Amino acid sequence: MFRLVRVNFSVRRKASVCGSPVPVTVTGAANPNAPGVYTVTYSATANGFTTEATRIVTVEDTVAPVITLNGANPMQVGFGTVFTDPGATASDGCAGNLTASIIVTGSVDTNTVGFYALTYSVSDPSGHSDTKVRTVEVLPYNFTGFFSPIDNPPALNEMKAGQAAPVKFSLGGNQGLNIFAAGSPSSVQISCATNDPILPVEETETAGQSSLSYDSASNQYKYTWKTDSSWKNTCRQLTVTLRDGTVHTAKFKFK
Repeated sequence: MFRLVRVNFSVRRKASVCGSPVPVTVTGAANPNAPGVYTVTYSATANGFTTEATRIVTVEDTVAPVITLNGANPMQVGFGTVFTDPGATASDGCAGNLTASIIVTGSVDTNTVGFYALTYSVSDPSGHSDTKVRTVEVLPYNFTGFFSPIDNPPALNEMKAGQAAPVKFSLGGNQGLNIFAAGSPSSVQISCATNDPILPVEETETAGQSSLSYDSASNQYKYTWKTDSSWKNTCRQLTVTLRDGTVHTAKFKFK
């Protein structure tokens, strides 16, 4: 809304000559919906004489534009997904639609877990502005643990050395096959002197090498871990480090 301000003086709408009212002619007008300086002129004529008065009216924009964010705020997106900014709209009581003038700063890296801020700002022709901030959280993979036939810690998964273990897990959907961090998976020898339960791996495979696959029917990944026959009578910890930085382990006892 705009207000009429800075009026230099007021005049009467009728003039009087020798006691008789005379009509006043008004020229010009102020538009309260368009900021600017307007001149309104008042004049009256009687007996061949004319008198005139002028009023200066300044219409000022006193209201800032308003930004409205589209979509949710805050937002959550999955690791490694493609982030599309839902954007925002902006309107102003005088300038109208200012959506095309919105400036967005900040970015979202879905390959790094954490919080990000997108800042939307806009200004109207009178210099008033508005700013809104959207918070975007990049979530890690939705890893819920290893599935059968592999048991999660503290259990020791017992199997024959040299066989391949089907290490199955889910990430909440198909994230592609580029899910492991560099150097992962890896294993190190650990002590077998423990009171942790020993559970047999009821399903093993024969494989020439380790490999990763995804089964859309079960929505599961399977890392076929080829073990070494020289690991007989030892225990090892398998460490799976994902690209989102999370680390997951399983322990094995080889016979």
